[in-house]
Amino acid sequence: GSNFRLETSIQFTPIWGNCVLWGDPHVSVFDRGVAQGKGLAPIMGMFSTGDFWLVRSSLMSIQGRYGQIPWTTPGQSALIAVAVGGPFLQNHTLMIEPMNGGQVTWDGERILQQKPSEFFIK
Repeated sequence: GSNFRLETSIQFTPIWGNCVLWGDPHVSVFDRGVAQGKGLAPIMGMFSTGDFWLVRSSLMSIQGRYGQIPWTTPGQSALIAVAVGGPFLQNHTLMIEPMNGGQVTWDGERILQQKPSEFFIK
């Protein structure tokens, strides 16, 4: 399987949560799968390939790109890229693509090309 794992913690007062995505596909959602109330989004399988909304709110948007990789079971997909954007990043876009040597971009410009590296939003 894939060695790529993205873990993020986001805090918007007063709500806090963790979401973890990795591999073919494994997802630990913000509410730990406990949903209450009406108007919930339908459960969807991510075995197909394509771009899927992982988080979509007024402050933050995160999309995952799922596709075939050499280690996936036929008919299944794996997380191959993540795009993060929205007002919490001053409307910039951070793209993480770990396959084929790995690439991280900020608004389309490659960043974090050396190990170790740092990148700061000004």
